[in-house]
Amino acid sequence: MKVKLQVLAAEWNSSGLDYYPAEPIQRALERVERCRLNALIKTSDAFTHRKSVKVGLSSHVKYGMVFYSVPYALVGQAVEVEASADRVRVYNGQRLVADHPRQASTYYQTKPAHMRTRGAQVARERSRDRFMSWAIRIGRNTTKWVRTRMDQAEYPEHAYESCRRLLSLANIHGPKRLERACGRRGVRTMDDIRKILSRAD
Repeated sequence: MKVKLQVLAAEWNSSGLDYYPAEPIQRALERVERCRLNALIKTSDAFTHRKSVKVGLSSHVKYGMVFYSVPYALVGQAVEVEASADRVRVYNGQRLVADHPRQASTYYQTKPAHMRTRGAQVARERSRDRFMSWAIRIGRNTTKWVRTRMDQAEYPEHAYESCRRLLSLANIHGPKRLERACGRRGVRTMDDIRKILSRAD
């Protein structure tokens, strides 16, 4: 018991906080705890989170609500995403293949070098043709919506996810209803279309 008390006393003294005899012991303990928690918060940037993900058709991986680009050659492969307070790094095995500033609001974080390879350009043309063919089978309004998303995106890959989600609505609500929703005046986003389709239900 004596040894334990000596250890506790040493920890108390090393905390850098004085104990005031007039201060209730509970309040003093809370003060020490706050100090230690503040120190932990200041060093929280050193902590990282890792998870395994599959690289999507767009040559991006998703972390949080943001898509981060990786080299096109990794499409379809499993990679490790390591996120800290200010960086998102992607590893293929032990090899670092992408390093981005961590974002909270920008939906896509894309490095041009990841998009400029010959393989990426060929895949882009094929993917665009596939999405457009899919939309054409549904109707003119859907085709216009998909084409507009592709043309307005900085990179067509940025539109892949929204186009995929749009076209999948045809399986849920039927192609005719999706076509009518895409033709409504003022329809711009996926949320607009979902609201129209939900009201129709």
